[in-house]
This record gives sequence, structure tokens and C-alpha cells, in this order.
Amino acid sequence: MYPSHIITLARSYVHENARTKAFSESDKMQYLNDAVKMLTFEARQQCPYFGLVSTTVTQTVAVHYSDIPAWTDRILRVFDDSDHSDEKLPADFCDQYSEGFALSDTQFWWIADDRTKTWTLYCTKVPWECHIGVAGTTGATSMILATDGAATTIGNVWTGARFNDYYNDAYIYIRVATANSGQQAKITDYAGATYTATVASWPGSTPTAAITYEIQPIINPIEWKSLLAWEVALMMMKIGRDEAIDDRRHPYARLRRAFVDKYANPQMRMGSVIRFNAPE
Repeated sequence: MYPSHIITLARSYVHENARTKAFSESDKMQYLNDAVKMLTFEARQQCPYFGLVSTTVTQTVAVHYSDIPAWTDRILRVFDDSDHSDEKLPADFCDQYSEGFALSDTQFWWIADDRTKTWTLYCTKVPWECHIGVAGTTGATSMILATDGAATTIGNVWTGARFNDYYNDAYIYIRVATANSGQQAKITDYAGATYTATVASWPGSTPTAAITYEIQPIINPIEWKSLLAWEVALMMMKIGRDEAIDDRRHPYARLRRAFVDKYANPQMRMGSVIRFNAPE
């Protein structure tokens, strides 16, 4: 289930298909991204490790700070990448020798610690924003995503070196192509500086020019398509969630209870603890 499909479902909930459209496609994409963020936040109330990922940060001699990836949400563990024997707390920290680091919003600042070392970070990931865009060059294992702010783009595209790996583990769907549309592939690496998404390979032949693609929501769109669609529909209808939740017969209320129950139950949520859910 891709962003445009979820939005189409939401439109049917408010009967927008039967009358003049009241919302732009950009508005509805923003509603969808707001819904993803809100539901991710609620999942983390039940399961703090929802969306846990790992990455590395390199410390360099004579350089007193290291950038934190822009997509980092909550840092949980920081330890030596080579043998894991040297661990630092995921907060401002100095050891018995007064060596350590302090955290700003965007950087590690190394305190009396002048060396070259690679640190592993376990952290939760900021929910990536799904969008629809027109691709640049597409190869057998890569695609240049749309430039942020392009007139043909619906939703934000996050670019720049600090957004390296931002779309890792997202699925990209070929919505339109001159040939070989309808495919999807998992993004294994994203270089924000060049807008380049790397995929293992396309399941069929490489899509050819005039490609429109979609980046999927982080929450499994197959499992939660109706829940996400209801969120978008409620925003379109300007109905408060409390009103929907109070009515136990409302489909949204039943879906929401199921969502909360899943992440309150360790056995049910195990498939979502390590990585963001995505269809295989």
C-alpha cells in the first residue's frame, strides 16, 4: 500500500471522490506524514525501541566535534565499534579520567578525548516523510531522488550530507515509467548530498525514463493502511480524535485499539522492535 493508495482510501472515507476535491495533493501528503509521526510516537509510548537502528560516528584526532545524523531521534547506547569494550552513556558524559563528550542538537563535542575512533550508536530514527517525486537518473541499483522543492514533488525530500541514510530501509515504488513500472525495491543506502538512493536491484528490468516514484510510510502500509487512511480522513474532515475514539463502533476506534494493543504486547510487537516495519 503506497502513499497515493492510502490517500485514495482516505478520500473514499470522506466521500471526496463524489464531489469537488477540497484539499490539494500536497495537503493530503502532509496529513499522511503527520499521521505517520503521530502513530510512531504512540507506538513508542508502548515500545520505546520501536524503530531501533544502529549507525556509526567517526571521531578524528584534532577535530573536537562529530556530526550526529539529522535523522537521529533518541540515542540509547554509544560504544566502541571494534570490540564494544568501551561504552559511554547516551548523554553528556565524562569518565574517571575526565574524558567523554557532550551532546548538542546536532553534534558530539569531544571533551579531553583526542583520538581517532569509530563509535557505534544505537538510536531510534526520526520517521521519514513519504513523498511522490519525479526521479533523475535511474540505474540497475540506484535512483536519483527528486530535488527538494521541485514543482512536481508532493511532500518533502530530505537532502544534504546530514541526511545520509535517512531513507535506509524504506521501500521505493515505481508509480509511472516509460517501461517497467509497478516495481518496488528496498533502499539499502541513501546519500543525502547527491540525492542518491541505492537498491540491491530492481526485481525486474531497470525502470526507464519519465519515472514517478513513491517512498512508502515507515509504518507497514499493508498492516496499517486503514489506520493511516482514517488519520488522513479525520484531518480532512477536521474531526478531533477524541470524538472518534469515544464512539466504540467507529472503525477508527477499533483499529486504534488494535494498534495500541500490539505494541503493548511484547510477543506481538517483536517484528517491529529492531527495524521499521516494511513489506517484503
